[in-house]
Amino acid sequence: MGRIWTIRPSRLCLVLLVAALVAASPASAGTFTVSRGDDPAPDACLSAVDCSLREAVDAANLNPGLDVIHLPMDVRLDRSGIENANAFGDLDLTAAGGDLQIVGTGTQRSAIVQGQSDRVIDLTAAGPSLTLQHVAIEGGTLPTSSGAGVNFRGAAASTLLLDDVEVSGNTAQTGIGGGLCFVGAGHLSISDSALSDNDASEGGGLAADTTGTTQMDLTDTSVSGNHADGGGASGLGGGVEIVAEGGNATTVSIDGGEISQNTAGGGVGGAQGSGGGLLLLEISAASSAITIDGTTIDGNSAGGNGGIGIGFGGGLDAAGWNVTLTGATISNNRAGVSADQNEPSGLGGGVIASGGPGENLDVESTQVVGNQAGETSGVSALSNGGGGIFRTGSGNLTMTDSRVLSNVAGTTTGGDGTVLGGGLLRIELDGTPQDSITGSVISGNSLTGPGNPFGGGTYVGSGGGITIDSTTISDNTVTAENSGVAGGLAIDGVASSAGPYTVVNSTISGNRADGGDGGGGGGMTATFPTTAGQRVAVVHSTIADNEAAPGPPLDGNGFGGNLMVIGTDTGVPAISLRGTIVSGGTGLSGQENCGPNFTGIVPYVSLGENIESTAPTQCLLGASGDQTGVSPLLGPLALNGAAAGSPLTRALLAGSPAIDSVPSGGACPATDARGVSRPQGAACDAGAFELEPAVVPVGPGPPAPSPVVTAKKSKCKKQRKHSARSAKKKCKKGKKKKKK
Repeated sequence: MGRIWTIRPSRLCLVLLVAALVAASPASAGTFTVSRGDDPAPDACLSAVDCSLREAVDAANLNPGLDVIHLPMDVRLDRSGIENANAFGDLDLTAAGGDLQIVGTGTQRSAIVQGQSDRVIDLTAAGPSLTLQHVAIEGGTLPTSSGAGVNFRGAAASTLLLDDVEVSGNTAQTGIGGGLCFVGAGHLSISDSALSDNDASEGGGLAADTTGTTQMDLTDTSVSGNHADGGGASGLGGGVEIVAEGGNATTVSIDGGEISQNTAGGGVGGAQGSGGGLLLLEISAASSAITIDGTTIDGNSAGGNGGIGIGFGGGLDAAGWNVTLTGATISNNRAGVSADQNEPSGLGGGVIASGGPGENLDVESTQVVGNQAGETSGVSALSNGGGGIFRTGSGNLTMTDSRVLSNVAGTTTGGDGTVLGGGLLRIELDGTPQDSITGSVISGNSLTGPGNPFGGGTYVGSGGGITIDSTTISDNTVTAENSGVAGGLAIDGVASSAGPYTVVNSTISGNRADGGDGGGGGGMTATFPTTAGQRVAVVHSTIADNEAAPGPPLDGNGFGGNLMVIGTDTGVPAISLRGTIVSGGTGLSGQENCGPNFTGIVPYVSLGENIESTAPTQCLLGASGDQTGVSPLLGPLALNGAAAGSPLTRALLAGSPAIDSVPSGGACPATDARGVSRPQGAACDAGAFELEPAVVPVGPGPPAPSPVVTAKKSKCKKQRKHSARSAKKKCKKGKKKKKK
């Protein structure tokens, strides 16, 4: 009788569990190792013995499930021919083969080089995921199609993952995605990689056209030296182009890394270029969003060639997206570059962002430095502006703890185009957004142009309203062939908007407006409103030492060295002043601080406790607590105890009439521009700076000294503060040493 086996219930469960796991595992998955770097007619893959990369891909295509190909060497694809069966040209990955990983050596990327006119890797149908690790994708060339390096068709559950991968030197001449093309939905993840020196009509380094819910992550990745020339039309997305469509949201995260030295436009006959570094478009989609955190976007350009030369968003062009910039650097980008300098026009040298309600631009702890919009040596009949940032549309603009520095916009040699906003240009075309700029610095920007350019530092057009809080606007310039207007800040079109417009705890200093006929509003300008609710409220701010350069006699310029109101007099004051210092302006005599200063015109209204350095008043002061004809005794622009990188302020020197000049019955802000609480004295100080009194130590005083004991007849010359016994011992030791 044979042995009867008894299986315990617990062991039976274990057996069933193992059987279930085995049944669920990809039994047909395989691992293949490439052993040769050439590209013979494909045969069987004898892994690690005689197996080319093409043969390994063939083997993987026959195995549903996850397959892994190890690539310990460089490979060159040399089989000429165009088809989708993996026999010639590129490496064709089929849906039947399932997910695939191609893994190179960990210490040095294994190169997959295309030697023929075809792409390098093509996923022929949506569904599978593809992982590339430690490899380089090079040399793909396509005359008419897309994705010369890697062409990926995504589905909801699929992923294209690149880890430590270089994609370089690939060209899709009239297609999109010179390096990578991602079409469909799913997940794109690129980390510790480089997309460089690729070319396409659109999306030189990477083009993504998402038609379903998609997540895209770029981490510590470099996108550099790529080019989108438009194939004779408009070049879009020199480095990266992402188009979201189909009614589904796309979410993008770019963390660290750089997007640099990419170009959009400039091809033969190319009319314009958009998004030199990165272009984002939304077409009939739910609100898509991108977060750019700690990334450098530098040295990119957007513009045409041999024609109009229009450029939008030298670094970043976003249309219809929620955009968040956090800890980013946007620097040295250019929009409106024309090789022959013929009719150049540029908007948003660093960033251009447009969007409707809910499609906002948030700029946090970000540097926007040295960007340019427009060709300063060209002649333009078109618009130029927003050297650093151009924000348009009814979505909100929020800027916090950021720097807009040394940006340039405009043209210098003629034309009749509109030129606005050397550093920041904000125009709202519909809706009522509520913008804010807080704790930021707008400094050293310049605007040049024909006619009457507006806003060397910032131009704010008609819109829902804006609050500028604890911000420094300094050392900006506007220069014109005719008259430059608003060296620091222009708030225009308030008559057609709901407001409110508020400038609080801010410092406007050292700005200049100039031109062939002089300038107006060196520090700030505003337009006459139609109702009191639309005017600009200036609260506890310091506006000092700005200049409106006088022009030739009778030209009517040099008005308002510090403040100027423009437009048709509506009988409604455009600017209200409360607790504010207006001092040291330079302009036409009688207009040094505020203009226009003519009988019958009422551009300003005082709400009290202001200080004006000129008398009689040019700013129409006269309310309770106002002081005119006195110097506020201001220090130079400095941190004044604030952390490095904070907005600069002008301190109140000893004896300043601004000290304790504003009753603190709730009328003054809770803090000054540095965050120092108000009031520090009996009342609040006028201006953006609250003087902290000198700190005097208060307490019971120093402790009483210990008794001093001196030994009798001692020859010790010093008296010490110690016990009598200790003193005797030390003196005796000294005597013994002398006896020796």
